[in-house]
Amino acid sequence: MEETGAVRPARVLEQVEIFSSLSPDEIDDIAQICAVDQFPAGTWLFHAGDRGACAWIVVSGAIEVVIEGGTRTEQLAVLGPHAVLGELSLIEPDLRTASARALEDTVALRLDYERFTQLRDMMNAASHKLMRELSRIVCLRIRDVNDRIEALSDSGVAASDPQHSGQPAEERRSTLTNLLKRLWGGSKTA
Repeated sequence: MEETGAVRPARVLEQVEIFSSLSPDEIDDIAQICAVDQFPAGTWLFHAGDRGACAWIVVSGAIEVVIEGGTRTEQLAVLGPHAVLGELSLIEPDLRTASARALEDTVALRLDYERFTQLRDMMNAASHKLMRELSRIVCLRIRDVNDRIEALSDSGVAASDPQHSGQPAEERRSTLTNLLKRLWGGSKTA
């Protein structure tokens, strides 16, 4: 892609961890398919339930990731320069699980699923290295979820959850086990 204003996509990508295994030429391959987006403060990038079709790399500014529930909004993260948002959409453009908005004027590189898939279909080394890194991220997240579920079941913290209050420890363990089964594609019953 053309470098827009002061944004040099390859320079930005070089500073982002998920691109660290790529050579300068491979970074250039990815930079060629990036677009530059600008989000004024307060602009929603997406809402939970929207179809994900791209990832963003924050160049400047800040993006807040939240879960919206009724009248309550819970902040999950604030992402600043060099953070990646929506990267799982490069693997599979599924529904977004959270919402994101610009907290301040923000510039971000956009990497679209379709363009990335075209690059991958051409057997491009950069796309395959990035897919390997994205797979590693997914594995780390699954391990983290497993650890959190195990900690909840062992500590009885789930008892303070209104959905599980008054539930005996064995029942909580069963509920958490069923969550793990669903995570791993097993039994769909709870």
